[in-house]
Amino acid sequence: WRMTIQGCTVDGSITQDKTQICAGEPATFTANPNCGVPPYHFIWSYGNKIDTVFGSNKITIYPEQDVIVNCIILDTCFNYSFSNDLDVFVTPSPVADAGADVYLCEGGAVNLGGTPTTSPGASVQWLGENAAVQSWVNNLNLPNPTVLVPIGTIDTFYYVLRTSDFTCFRRDTVFVYSSPKPTANAGNDIEFCAGGTAVLGASPTSNSPNLVWESVPLSGVAWLDNIGLPNPILTIPAGVVDTFQFVLTATIANSCVAIDTLNVYSKSSPLANAGPDVVLCEGGTVTLGGNVAVTPGAGALWTAETPAEMAWLSDAFTTNPILNVPVGTIDTVCFVLTASDATCSKTDTVYVFSRVAPMVSIDTVN
Repeated sequence: WRMTIQGCTVDGSITQDKTQICAGEPATFTANPNCGVPPYHFIWSYGNKIDTVFGSNKITIYPEQDVIVNCIILDTCFNYSFSNDLDVFVTPSPVADAGADVYLCEGGAVNLGGTPTTSPGASVQWLGENAAVQSWVNNLNLPNPTVLVPIGTIDTFYYVLRTSDFTCFRRDTVFVYSSPKPTANAGNDIEFCAGGTAVLGASPTSNSPNLVWESVPLSGVAWLDNIGLPNPILTIPAGVVDTFQFVLTATIANSCVAIDTLNVYSKSSPLANAGPDVVLCEGGTVTLGGNVAVTPGAGALWTAETPAEMAWLSDAFTTNPILNVPVGTIDTVCFVLTASDATCSKTDTVYVFSRVAPMVSIDTVN
């Protein structure tokens, strides 16, 4: 017996669902392969584009102008056939630009649409994702309407723009991302002495972990231990007397920002001059403090190691008290002068060395 196998070379044609469309509308083409060895794949050509499709004999395109479509049909053995050409005639459509996607805070407002949103003379209609979302638009027929998102709305929603010139229409979509509104509380203004430390921020400082502290002038940032902490520690170097503004910025989702500021007043400490150390005899007296013991207007307070030593001072609250060392006191005593104003204080120390009084001998001549 004898068996004859007769094969046929792959060929085929393409068909289309539409011959006339508006610009940007879909047109679907179907390849109809014949003979050859399946499965097939298809190389589509339209305008200046080429697409290769596996596993499906259909392709949908969205042409903006007249276009000729054809297809190369390939079988498994890489035999191929060129299809027929088909034309799609395109009527110009108006522009539809709903604008870039929007990120805002709850309670915020934003304008939709592009620049321009549509072509001159075209009509505009905006449609919301649902009735509630649509009600937030101030005018559904404006090219650039305003959307006011209610406070408490934490969500993602969209608007569809439809433009029409009464011959063709076009659609575009914009998404709106509404994030929680951050809080920022930099704390109360602070007064402290140069060389001291203070903690910035409140409790809590913010509901966001994305925080940045800045300062005016900029030099103040270097004195914070961490500009990303809610309560950083500020250390102003000794001798720096000035007013600084620290600015806290809290951010959520890279779009919602809250800013708060506080002022830091770095003040100079008052003068405290307890005077030079003193050597005197037991039972002697001396005036403590320098010629200018404290800054004019600042308060003065003298302290000693024991209450008994405090009792030797004529007045613990005067700038230059008189010290009366009792007879028989042979000792070294420390007195501390504290000068203070409404913000700052400073101390200085003086040591008093009480020595044995010399004995005096008087000879009597008879």
